[in-house]
Amino acid sequence: MIHIYPIHSWISIEVPVAPMNGTCFGDSSLFCFLVTCPKGHCGKKNNNEALTVGCRFFIFDATSKMLTPGTWYQEGNNLMYYPNATNYNDGPCMELTAPTMSSVIKIEGQITHGKAVQRVSNIVLKNLKFADTDYTATGWQSGFNIKPGVNHGIPEDAALRISGAANISVTRSTFAQLGGGGVHASNDTIGLNISRNICYKVGQTCFMFSGNNTSQCKGVEVGHNQMQWTGDILASASGIFASTVHKAHFHHNEIRDCSRWGIAMRSAELNSVSTENLIEYNIIKRVGLKTRDLGGLSFLGPYQHAPQPTNNTVQYNCVQDVIGIDTNHKLEFLTPFFNWAIYLDNYASGFTVHGNIAHTNVQGGVFNHGGSYNVITNNIFFNSSETYTYTHTPIKRWGAIDWDTMSVRIRNSTVRNNIAVSLRKQGDTKMTHISWKRGSNHPSVGTSDFNVFWNPYQNLKTSQDAFAGRNFSTWQKLGYDHHSVIADPMFYGPQPHEPYNFLLKPTSPALKQGFKQLPSEIATRCSGE
Repeated sequence: MIHIYPIHSWISIEVPVAPMNGTCFGDSSLFCFLVTCPKGHCGKKNNNEALTVGCRFFIFDATSKMLTPGTWYQEGNNLMYYPNATNYNDGPCMELTAPTMSSVIKIEGQITHGKAVQRVSNIVLKNLKFADTDYTATGWQSGFNIKPGVNHGIPEDAALRISGAANISVTRSTFAQLGGGGVHASNDTIGLNISRNICYKVGQTCFMFSGNNTSQCKGVEVGHNQMQWTGDILASASGIFASTVHKAHFHHNEIRDCSRWGIAMRSAELNSVSTENLIEYNIIKRVGLKTRDLGGLSFLGPYQHAPQPTNNTVQYNCVQDVIGIDTNHKLEFLTPFFNWAIYLDNYASGFTVHGNIAHTNVQGGVFNHGGSYNVITNNIFFNSSETYTYTHTPIKRWGAIDWDTMSVRIRNSTVRNNIAVSLRKQGDTKMTHISWKRGSNHPSVGTSDFNVFWNPYQNLKTSQDAFAGRNFSTWQKLGYDHHSVIADPMFYGPQPHEPYNFLLKPTSPALKQGFKQLPSEIATRCSGE
């Protein structure tokens, strides 16, 4: 088998390989293999999934190349182990039985067209340890799991599957060393509670919810869980993923070291919209370890459709060290690469983003990708306005607050009472960036005011392009940030750029601007490391 990370793509693929007959391009010193991809993929030209120079490949289960003692490999239907061999052809073999199951436990009601007609209800799963090393998915992402049984999207293998159920509790259990994911809920499941579990070293997503407006899960609570090292098999994985969900509450989770997102929630079609969800008090650190173009908190709107009134709230989260990785045509790694803390992608609209801390996320703190009616208030964007390298060319586009109009005018969005701090010592500092509406010379933001901007190493007042390619005075003449200030926000700590925490001193100018102190449990846990 082989993992493929296509250059310029945000997905990963896992597909079978076979050795080539004869020599490799007439050179016996080279090792060549044949790749079998899903129909219509991998071989396309000029698309994000094309196999071309710069792709990353990770080959495993290639017995002829395994020379390490204690090696496992698959031979037909047998899983072989050589305990002390220095070569896979040496030493004794032992036989074992490795059962394969699509899930360890299934809780399923009666479903008709994605709707539960008779639910299984009132079940508590507590103090269990799930071990499920096999997985059924090949690792190819073809969509976002919108239509049950039709669009499989991200592979949804899971140790615990819940379908058409009500009032199910999963608590104080461990999901570890899984080939697939932890829990997958779908088909009109309501009242599901997933709390105080541990999920680590899993091949896919820890907790996944799929469906459309008919089959989506409702009233889900995912809280006080610890998640680490997700996406070993499928890189398009996260701690929590929802293709659509309604009135979910994702809170007080600690999510670290994920291949892609920390939490991802989609509204990919007009009949598949995530609404009235609350994402709060989550600690997300070191995500985006294997892919590019992502957010630690990532939200997708119904692409190229009118803005939907989603009424989702994202508040009091810490998102630190979103990394991102890619390769270029010179076969060199690019990292950190193409990331934000909070990504409002593809017209994601109707979000309230309040009281979050975005700490050291290279591209920016928040990216509004064409969305309208978004309210971004009382956040701290700390050290999130660096340049990044794309095919070895420094791009100085992104800012702590980034807007891309996607050729449409952003309507009625608000940026107010935020703190943006940059630590760039050399080169241009970008506090905010706006992609212009096509054919227009005026940015399409809405309202931006009462913010605090600061760089302890540079004078932002004299910078010529820190504010959407303009100096501060010109930016204000466009109608923005009339009451905003350039000043030290005065975090607690020995120095302004090395805070012990993100609580503000009583004399902070941000407090005078109307900024509200963040809860201590977030302000003191989003620093260091």
